Amino acid sequence: MSDESPPLYTEANSLPPLRPGGAVTEVDRSPARVLLVGRVMIILITVVLLGLVGRVVQLQTSPEERLAAKVGTQVTTKKLSGRRGTILDRKGRVLATTRVANKLFVDPMLIVDHSSFSEKVGYGLGYDPVDIELTLAARPNSRYVVLDRRLNDDRAQQLKDLDLPGLATDPFLVRDYPQGPLAGQLIGFVGADGKGLEGLEQLYNKRVTATDGRVRYQRDARGRALWVDSGNYQKPKDGENLRLSIDAVIQSFAETNLAEAVEKYNAQSGQLVVIDPHTGEVLALA
Repeated sequence: MSDESPPLYTEANSLPPLRPGGAVTEVDRSPARVLLVGRVMIILITVVLLGLVGRVVQLQTSPEERLAAKVGTQVTTKKLSGRRGTILDRKGRVLATTRVANKLFVDPMLIVDHSSFSEKVGYGLGYDPVDIELTLAARPNSRYVVLDRRLNDDRAQQLKDLDLPGLATDPFLVRDYPQGPLAGQLIGFVGADGKGLEGLEQLYNKRVTATDGRVRYQRDARGRALWVDSGNYQKPKDGENLRLSIDAVIQSFAETNLAEAVEKYNAQSGQLVVIDPHTGEVLALA
């Protein structure tokens, strides 16, 4: 072969430039163009993501009727209970008040070891394990089985050291009388619905009754609260407090002496009233 034969290939840089109208054009890879394309892509992706987020929010807050009928709106309205007014004696001693108590309940679906659960709860909190086992067996399909409708303070303290899945408390408001039966016939009591049935509890029921509030919040698929709808929150209003002219110490002396006198003279009943002669205020009524 002659040394003057044409080469089998040529360098790319040696090729002549393509003319306009050719089959192939050179791609513009300048930094400015690449930066522009990148910005456009970022903007498009951001718009798409914002659209998806907006759609999720719309489905959570105000879904279409056809979807709401199938999956529910996932919106819960919960009552917020206010506290019934406190009844005090003339010196501010509490005769009747409202406080938070707890129910002890079990969710059987969360119990890890059913064979030893009743024994651990019974011996740990002072219940009969057999009663616990029978209570759970009576409601096998329930996820809310009440073991104690009003947990006392000692057991509530012991419960903190008893870490058992499925065992929990449910707080609620109860009417409490810190002085025990003192002035009981005068103060009266409330029923299961929280309304006064006797004595001052009934006489001033409207004044001491609280006004309940409410809150509306969004839930996730598992029922957990996501956020509160601020436009649907109503704060509860506690009932009015009552301060009596009764003195708890004088009332205690009056009840004790009256009981002794009735027993001493074998009387069927007795009444005793202590009045301040300067103001006419009733200091004790037994």
